[in-house]
Amino acid sequence: MNRRKQLVQNPEFRQFLSLVEQKLADLTPLTADLKAELLSERAELERSCQGWRRSLGDPDLDDCTRRVLQGDVGAAQRRINEIEGLVQQLDSSDGFREQIVDPEVVAQRLAHLDEVLMGDAASITNLELAQHIEAIHCYADGRVIIRTCQLGALADPADFCSVLEMCGDTGSSDESDEDAVRQRRRTRRRVVADIDDDERIEAANDFAVNPRRFAGLGPEWFTEDTFQVPRRLSWSEEHALEVAQFRMETGATMAKTAERFDRTIPTIRAALRYARDLHGIDALGKSVSTSTRAFWPRDHAAEVAEFFRQPGVSMKDAQEHFGKSQPWISKARKIAQERGLDVETPGSCSPARPTSEVIPDVQADPGEAVA
Repeated sequence: MNRRKQLVQNPEFRQFLSLVEQKLADLTPLTADLKAELLSERAELERSCQGWRRSLGDPDLDDCTRRVLQGDVGAAQRRINEIEGLVQQLDSSDGFREQIVDPEVVAQRLAHLDEVLMGDAASITNLELAQHIEAIHCYADGRVIIRTCQLGALADPADFCSVLEMCGDTGSSDESDEDAVRQRRRTRRRVVADIDDDERIEAANDFAVNPRRFAGLGPEWFTEDTFQVPRRLSWSEEHALEVAQFRMETGATMAKTAERFDRTIPTIRAALRYARDLHGIDALGKSVSTSTRAFWPRDHAAEVAEFFRQPGVSMKDAQEHFGKSQPWISKARKIAQERGLDVETPGSCSPARPTSEVIPDVQADPGEAVA
């Protein structure tokens, strides 16, 4: 109840109904003037019939005249009956037009739609939305356009065709024959358990399954809402910038980067390609991680040099201390030397080098003491 009251009091809701009422008035004949003309014609025919009946009551009236007057009375009476039917239709049309733009009635139907959408009856929801949604157009780029008819809340399905007849020519359409062929007729819904009214079910289904149910209505009766379906990104595309920045800042190898993000190397490589193509950051290639690649001799050259500056240490001691083989220790010592680090104990002698020179015996002079 509160929802309907809010709708009725809403200025935009009132303004919309006023526009619809004005549009319907412009599209339908001036019923008041037409009704007055019809009533005036009927009164004139009734007066004529009265005079003709008095003439027919004259016993001296000749047969030829009598037959003519009888034909005139019959034609006049048929026209009077026709006029009465037209007047009733005009009265019904006026009442129907007033009813379909009644704020209370429209608000009640919108509130009913709100209740249906919150429920779990899919078939009923489908039938209700068929009165409002003309089509949903989906495009390859992710755009979705929902085309909604503004007249959907004005009448029940049983009366909706009458509304369409008032608002447009249902026999025409802006669509080509080719478009009409491509449109498929939708499946009828089984809603017996939800709507205990066979006629209403039949009318709702007949309207909902017709793909051209809004044919003939002008664009002024429709609104279009465009939505963009977000494209689902792969992990590599979503984290491309993060991966590239990490590798540029740390110089990590592909293996270390994959370990950092708990992904495979191919996934990391794909992320780096996205970073290059989408963000202009080229973090691919070995050159990014060459200078910081893990290399034990280079990383521990200073420690090895310091170890060998201790007195009496040997290569075997170094192997046991660092847990590395002799080639790795030697590479570390070489790198330390290239860096200008002293790898020997100060004051120690270099190891004796093998030589093939023969040192001659020195004979002591008899007069000299041998040192």
